[in-house]
Amino acid sequence: MHHFGSFGAAREEVGLRRPRYRQKWTRELLLDELRKIERSGIRVSQEDMTVAGYAALVVAIQKYFGGLVRAREEAGIATPPRAPTSERWSEADVIRSIRTARRRGESLAFSKVDRRLLRAAVHIFGSWREAVEAVGIPYARVALRQHSLSDDELLDIVRDLHRRFPTITLKDLHRQQRHGNIIRKRFGSIDRAVKLAGIADWPVRQRPTRALSKESVTLELCRRARTGLSCSYATLRAEAPALITGADRHFGGLAAAVRAAGVPDGRIAHRERRRASVLERLRQRARRGLSMERVDAARSDPNLVGRATYHFGSWAAAVGAARAGDA
Repeated sequence: MHHFGSFGAAREEVGLRRPRYRQKWTRELLLDELRKIERSGIRVSQEDMTVAGYAALVVAIQKYFGGLVRAREEAGIATPPRAPTSERWSEADVIRSIRTARRRGESLAFSKVDRRLLRAAVHIFGSWREAVEAVGIPYARVALRQHSLSDDELLDIVRDLHRRFPTITLKDLHRQQRHGNIIRKRFGSIDRAVKLAGIADWPVRQRPTRALSKESVTLELCRRARTGLSCSYATLRAEAPALITGADRHFGGLAAAVRAAGVPDGRIAHRERRRASVLERLRQRARRGLSMERVDAARSDPNLVGRATYHFGSWAAAVGAARAGDA
């Protein structure tokens, strides 16, 4: 407090992010967060989410879903395309690039460093701070204190955000981006900063969606099921957003609304197909005379052991279910 004026300023000086309150997660909250991240333009991958500051969310998803792949499936999010990999980075490459940037007088602040270098550093060292300190540079020397940024530097940050997140909404920009507060204080509003940066029609404005009545939600879900239309979140978000709004308001979520309407849950059928696939692979293994002991299976087919444990709770339970089906 004596040297920096506030604890927040000291935290920023050493490169620590502002801590969020402890979130009590549920599966539905995690899925909603993933959908918001996708809408903001961030790739829903472990590496990109970590770079964007969502490491804690990645950990929570691992705990509740077993990984991002499963969570993306339940959220109705397509597998993101692979990030361009025009070059492969090694630890030595990252260290050499940081030293080169330092010699050239380029900023090594998290928000200003080259995104390719940042991505590689986080992937190899775990964080940008660890990479900088591995070179022998105290992170406090490179971390930006936001109040020291000039107007032009802040407008450059706005342009960078526009380039990286072209579809982000105003609400998500206020909530997610670490520079939002200083930009609002300096220019009066995000809109004014965007205008001064020479950007039009950004961030995206969402039109308010009028919620359907409880009865209308149920009837529309039943109608879609009868006519063979999908009731998945991803499809409804694109085709009938008012239906999702109504389901959230009256039922607490789409899954509860689907159950109340008596519509078969496609996710349940999908899980059953996955379970059946695991059982068939176990039977094939037994027919080939391979060991059904978990230790032996883990050596020869770790993927099968993982899927069996996920879908049945344990390897022994999955083997028992496969044998019961043969009886």
